Amino acid sequence: MMEALRLRNVDEDFKAHRQAWLNREVQAEKQIGKKSKPVFETFNQFFDYEKSISKDYQKFETTKQAETFESRISKIYQKRKGGK
Repeated sequence: MMEALRLRNVDEDFKAHRQAWLNREVQAEKQIGKKSKPVFETFNQFFDYEKSISKDYQKFETTKQAETFESRISKIYQKRKGGK
């Protein structure tokens, strides 16, 4: 269930970035001499969907490892309390 929520959030970010991309089509240009050129040549330069999902999974795995570590520490303390 949490995975679906995270993926939905990434999709919402994608939609927001896509809208910003469309807005950029009208506005964003950089001056090169007398000519102007778009800042981003492709949408993927602006928002990398796969990279965003990868970052999200890395955050999840880090949190999952931290919870596992915390649960191990609490088990050790419980054993020490019960043993003494």
